[in-house]
Amino acid sequence: MPLAADGPATTGALASHRRRFSAYTWSEAFLYPFRGSGAYVFWTFPAVIVLLSIITQLPIVGLLAGCIQLLALLAVLFILPGALFAIVRETARGENELPEWPDLSEFGERLSEVFEFILVAMVALIPTGLLVRVIGCTDQASFTAFCWIVGGLASVVSIAIWLPAFGSVGAFRSFFLSFRFDLHARAVAACPGIFSRILAAALALVLVGQAVAFALLLVIPMLGIAVSAVVGLYSWFTIAHLVGLWFRWHQDELREIYLGELRL
Repeated sequence: MPLAADGPATTGALASHRRRFSAYTWSEAFLYPFRGSGAYVFWTFPAVIVLLSIITQLPIVGLLAGCIQLLALLAVLFILPGALFAIVRETARGENELPEWPDLSEFGERLSEVFEFILVAMVALIPTGLLVRVIGCTDQASFTAFCWIVGGLASVVSIAIWLPAFGSVGAFRSFFLSFRFDLHARAVAACPGIFSRILAAALALVLVGQAVAFALLLVIPMLGIAVSAVVGLYSWFTIAHLVGLWFRWHQDELREIYLGELRL
C-alpha cells in the first residue's frame, strides 16, 4: 500500500526519496569513492597492479605475472563503463555509496555498456574533430601553437557535451539520447550553475590528477603506477557521481527534457 497518497509507494522508495532530498555537500561528494561495498575494489585493484608490477621484474615468474596483470587491466576496463553508468543511475536514485561492481559473467550486457560508453565519447568528440579539420590542424607539420589553443578549447567543449550525454544514457538507459545535442543544450541551460561546477571539477580531476600521476611515474615508477591507478579510478568514479547528483537534484527538469518527447 502507498505510504501517502502523493508520496512514494513503498518503504524502499521512501528511503530513496529521503536520500534524494537530504543535505549532501560537495565535500561529501568528493569522498564518494571511499564509501560503500564497491569501495574495496578501489583499493584492491591498485594494490594488485603494483604487486604484479614488482613480480614482473623477477625471473621465470615475471612473464606469468605480466600476463595476469594484463588480464586484470582488461577485465577492469571491460566492466568500468558499466560501473560508471551504474554510479550515475544509483546516485540519481538517491544513493551516496559505491554500488557493487557489475557481474563480469554477464558478457552481453557488459559488451553493450562498452559500446554505449565508446559511442558517447565519439559523439562528444565530433565538435573537436570538425573544428580541428576546419582550421587545418590535421597533421604534425601544420599543428602550430594556435592549433594547440583551439584544440584545448574544443576539448573543453567536448567534455561539456560528454557530461550530459553520458549522464542521460546512464540515468535513462537509452543510448539514442547520446546523439541529442539539442536536449543536452537544453539540460545545460536549465541548470547552468551546477553544470558549470561539475564541468570545472571534471577538468580539474582529469588535468591535475593525471599530471601528478605522470610526474610520479617518471620519478618513482612503482609508486607512479599505483598513484595513476588510484587517480584514474577516483577521477572516473567522482565525475560519474557528480553527474548523477546533477540528475538527482534536477530530476524533474531533466526527466522532462530527455523523456518528455517519448511520452508524446
